[in-house]
Amino acid sequence: MTPIKIVSLVLIIISLILSTTVYILTLYKNSKENNLSILNSYPYEYYMQIKEKKRMTIYILLLSNMLISSICIFFSLYNLKSAYSIMIAIMYIIGNILFSIGFITPLARVKTHVIFIIFSFLIYASTNIMLAFIKIIPYTIYYPASFSLAISIILGIFGFISLISLINPKLKDFAKLERSEDNGKTFYIKPKINFLAFYEWIYYILFEVSSILITVSFLISEVTF
Repeated sequence: MTPIKIVSLVLIIISLILSTTVYILTLYKNSKENNLSILNSYPYEYYMQIKEKKRMTIYILLLSNMLISSICIFFSLYNLKSAYSIMIAIMYIIGNILFSIGFITPLARVKTHVIFIIFSFLIYASTNIMLAFIKIIPYTIYYPASFSLAISIILGIFGFISLISLINPKLKDFAKLERSEDNGKTFYIKPKINFLAFYEWIYYILFEVSSILITVSFLISEVTF
């Protein structure tokens, strides 16, 4: 195994540990104690219920993971030595940055939150769809065996499903509450599913899974550049 592959392996393991740690620290106890659910609660709602020191620790871990996974993606795709793969790497890194910032941005800054998150969703879907064709479109890579066909298919499936999921009309209802009545009193509660909030949790996992798969494709490649 070449030095760059060893570095990539170490980094992707660290990335997996960091992303899992963030997930556990964010959700552990908070769901039960604060009556929050990933189905209808945004990440920032969890963070606002966490003590400041712990919240800052989570933010540091989250941003560190974004940096590490981006490095892994760049290493893995840059080594395919084509303009197409480098373009995907740059797009993926931009999408990862936008998502990480949007993930911790409160809806008090609604435009920033929604724009960053939606653009990151679109970039994620686009890069995965582009990777689905990396072994098909001529000259996207100079040596086809340098990227796993199975992984390109899996990434393509992720990409197409992600793109189709964005057609969901209920995404525009991200700030709406449902009207309810009790003993003649009217009040408003969260819907059982807030699709934008739920999507954010799903894409948190998808970004990590895709970065792992892309890195694995690089690690198992027999091609040495």
